[in-house]
Formats: sequence, structure tokens, C-alpha cells
Amino acid sequence: MKHKNIGQKNKQKSLISNNQTLIEKNSLSKNIIGFLIFFIIILIIIPYYLFKHDNYEFLSMYLPNVDIIATVLSFKGGFFTNHLFSELYPENAKTSFSTISIQIINYIALLGLTFLVSKHTLKTKTLYKGWSIAFIMIIVTYLLPGLFIPNIMNRVYNYIDTHIKNNKYIKHNRLSERYIKYIPSLIIGIILSIGTILSETYIIELIGDKLSDIIEKIMNIVINI
Repeated sequence: MKHKNIGQKNKQKSLISNNQTLIEKNSLSKNIIGFLIFFIIILIIIPYYLFKHDNYEFLSMYLPNVDIIATVLSFKGGFFTNHLFSELYPENAKTSFSTISIQIINYIALLGLTFLVSKHTLKTKTLYKGWSIAFIMIIVTYLLPGLFIPNIMNRVYNYIDTHIKNNKYIKHNRLSERYIKYIPSLIIGIILSIGTILSETYIIELIGDKLSDIIEKIMNIVINI
């Protein structure tokens, strides 16, 4: 009897292990598809279209902010019910795939930032004016959006969730329930993203020159020490 029980337990462990392997493979395939969709559309097609139509101004503002787009798309796994974008740019990277995905997107965004800084430096023929843009955009693009955009989207999602709990029709329709909570949160995320990008432009125009003067004075003091 003992040998029989051991054999059954081993079979159960083997089935569980096989199921986990299958789930992991399916999850990886799904994550790769999500990343490829993002990479092809957001990082190749749109920049190529902007470049071909000589829209360099918008391109220079678009590329440094692809991480914000990824943040919004990754919220609750994305628009699709199979959560294609769950590991694209999550708040907390828990897998090797999400870590790699985040690093690639950050790298592209930083390349976009260097393009913008180089472009502004070449245009103004002043290193400090080009550098001042980096001071502003690193704060506005990298440090703040990753904190407040997902937080506000979560608040909207949870607020709607608390107000539809007693609705029997919605509760019996899981798909409707998801989209009723998700779509308003997504719209808020898109509005916040556009607002962030526009605010960057406004802040650069407002204090860019003053900031470049301050940076130049500080650098002169450091050099003469």
C-alpha cells in the first residue's frame, strides 16, 4: 500500500510539474508577443512615420517618453483579456522577462533623450542649454510619471470597483466588469501621459534658459576651484 501511495504521489507531482512548465511556456509566449507588438508599433512604425514626414520636433519629444506609454499599456496587464502587456513595463519587475523588457524600453527612452539634448545643443550652439533639457526631462519623464501615473490609475480602478460590487448584472459578466473598471483608468492614464509630455515642453520653455545659466555658473565655479 505504501509503495502504491508513493507511486500516486510521484504521478501527481509529475502532473503538477508538467502543468507548471506548460503555464510558464504559454506565459513566456504571451509576453514575447506583447513585447513584439509594442516594439514594432511604438518603437519602429511610429518613429519611422514621424521621421519620414520630417516631424523631428514631435519625434524628439516622443522617443524620450516611450516609457510612459509602456507604463500605461502595462496597467492591469493591458487592454486584452489575456494580459499581453503584464510583463512589458510593470511597477515591480518579478520575472527575468519583465526586467529585460524594462531595461530595453528605458534604453530606447534614454537614446531619445540624448537625441533631444544633442539636437538642442546643436541648435543653440550652447552645451549648457542642451544639458538643461536633460535636467528637466529626467525628473519629469523618469522619476515622477512612474510614481503618480500608475497610482492614479489604480485609484480610479479601485474607486469604480467599490461602486459596482453590488451590481449583480456586472458581477455575472466578468468581461464587462473588467472593461468598466479598466477603460476609464486607461483614459485617465492617457490624459496624464499627454499632460506630462506637454508639461515638459512648457517647463523647458519657461525655465530652460534660466536653468542653463545656473548650470553654466556652477560649472564655472567648479572648473575654477
